[in-house]
Amino acid sequence: MCGIAGWINWERDLRFRSQDIIVEKMAETLDNRGPNERGIWISPRAILAHRRLIVVDPQGGKQPMVRENSTDTFVIVYIE
Repeated sequence: MCGIAGWINWERDLRFRSQDIIVEKMAETLDNRGPNERGIWISPRAILAHRRLIVVDPQGGKQPMVRENSTDTFVIVYIE
């Protein structure tokens, strides 16, 4: 099992510490769904959090997954 949480705000910059703490607490509520690993990604308009229970692919399954090219950044979190 895994769990995801997030926050999107088009009007306010989410990179300040208070929003980060709130999303960390949101992710903590998912602790029983993913006790092995956690990840948080922060941008000006979105914060994504992931909790993971490692069953397969310990290295390749880390989330949030981030891919960048010369002009764009793509980020996903997902559960199966």
